[in-house]
Amino acid sequence: MNLEVKVVKDSYVLELLDDITFISRWEEIAAQNEKVTVIQEPPFVTTWYRQYINKYQPILILGFDENSVIVGIMPLAFSLKEHYLTHAGDGQGEYHGWLCTKDTDSEFPVQALIAVKKNFQLRKWPWRPIPPRSQVNWLFSGDLKKEKIYVRIAEEDSPVLDLSDEEKINKIRKNKSIQIKLNRYKKKNSFYLERIKSKDKAKEIFEILSLQCDFRQMASHQTAPFAQDSNKKPFYIERLNFPENNHFTVLWSDNNPTAFHFGACDSDTVYLGLSSYNPLEEKNSPGSILIIKMIEFLKEEGYKYFDLTPGGDNYKEKYCNFHQKIYIPTFYFFRKDKIIADLKYLIGKTLKNLILSLGGQPKIVKNKLDNTLAILKINFRLTPLKFIGKLSSVIYERNIYVLFRILIDDASTKNFLTCEDINMNSYSDLLLYNNSNPTLDKKSDLFSAALRHFSSDDILYTKVSDGVLIQYGWMTKGRKNYRFTDFDAEFDFPDNSYLLNDFFTAPHTGKQDIFEMTLETMLFNCRKNGAKEVFIGVNQNDLLSGSIIEKVGFKVYRKFQRTKYFWVVNKKIYS
Repeated sequence: MNLEVKVVKDSYVLELLDDITFISRWEEIAAQNEKVTVIQEPPFVTTWYRQYINKYQPILILGFDENSVIVGIMPLAFSLKEHYLTHAGDGQGEYHGWLCTKDTDSEFPVQALIAVKKNFQLRKWPWRPIPPRSQVNWLFSGDLKKEKIYVRIAEEDSPVLDLSDEEKINKIRKNKSIQIKLNRYKKKNSFYLERIKSKDKAKEIFEILSLQCDFRQMASHQTAPFAQDSNKKPFYIERLNFPENNHFTVLWSDNNPTAFHFGACDSDTVYLGLSSYNPLEEKNSPGSILIIKMIEFLKEEGYKYFDLTPGGDNYKEKYCNFHQKIYIPTFYFFRKDKIIADLKYLIGKTLKNLILSLGGQPKIVKNKLDNTLAILKINFRLTPLKFIGKLSSVIYERNIYVLFRILIDDASTKNFLTCEDINMNSYSDLLLYNNSNPTLDKKSDLFSAALRHFSSDDILYTKVSDGVLIQYGWMTKGRKNYRFTDFDAEFDFPDNSYLLNDFFTAPHTGKQDIFEMTLETMLFNCRKNGAKEVFIGVNQNDLLSGSIIEKVGFKVYRKFQRTKYFWVVNKKIYS
């Protein structure tokens, strides 16, 4: 075929998006494709273009036959801020690909790549996974090599759940741990899964869902997608103009959104997309409960498959019953860059095989190496005096942790006051933290620790001022064999007791008043909950915190001493 390729940009793209004839032809081409096309179809692409027009230059690569009929479409975009070329949707598109007629499936993507090289000054162009069932022979085309376009192809087995497999689904349902947690939810009010197709309904709850997502992503990846991207929320809401192409479900419990999923869908498949859950429900595994309820719901709606999409997340393997081969190409426009990439891959593969042969786990080794490099990077920024302090702590270190106690009955004459400015379990307050705690290496550590606290039913207390988190602390129900991780010591708390722990007050905010108000509020609630004793611990060197704790009415109860000479550690507990 005599194929002509054109690159269309900016206002010309927007004109085409309003052209009914063009959209109809686009839909016709999508209908002819055997591969997954939903991310390259008009509902997704046009919505994304319009919502991100302030951040991305819209680009369409169009293929025309000898009769000037459109036979191929590759929707792209150019980042205005970071100056890179991507597919429409960028990271929000699960698959990066193209649409074309069957007779141009080997030619159009090749000519589109050649047009990209001619029109954009690129050295390297990484794609996300190509859509399942795509024809990939064109990746080895001699025409690409003639144009000095080189490709590296990564392969991945992507998990999928066939919803007709009753044996697999029953096995998922009968997981003992999940059944216990599911029964907890069934005892609550208004426990159900709802598919939302209305933009108005989505607008009512998306603020809560975006906070849940940002919190979970901060813990996992140290990023807050909605807070960092003002276009993201309206993009997801506007996608509901096409409810048949999007599957938005919310798991409700006690009239509150407990977990949600928002993914693309076609006639027979739902694709795993954006999902998260209420952090306060951490101990009940709401993410797993959501997937189980979704599986049942998708079967009822007549879907055949739940595509769990590439990514290598371990939890996906629990829910899939087969894998499909996925290809992830990276294009290089200079031979030297391709050779360097091949060399890096060979070195990485060799190291991975070596680690495996020695009985190690490559991912764990990589994480430890990354952490070590991060520490070294931090240390390079230290002043000489602080560096000497760090070095001396390696040789000798002595810490004393003081545990205070207050007997609520003995304190009955004290009128503990609760402060309205102190919030309880307002997890979104943590998103206002501004990296002012020097004891946290990474911001994500705060959120990971918070999820561990919530999984133990601990209660979060926070104070916010001028949109910034200035105080947080936790109230933990006393229990046997409680471990103070910083001092590697265990302690048996009495029944009907609480531990106040893991505090932080932002510098230069009047710690004495804020900390005292928070302690008063926590003690007020401890008394209301029937506590007999309340404990709180602090490093002996933190004189200010110690004085405030004693002012409120606590008395020294125990001391935990930890002394380290090089690698030799001695521990001691005394009254």
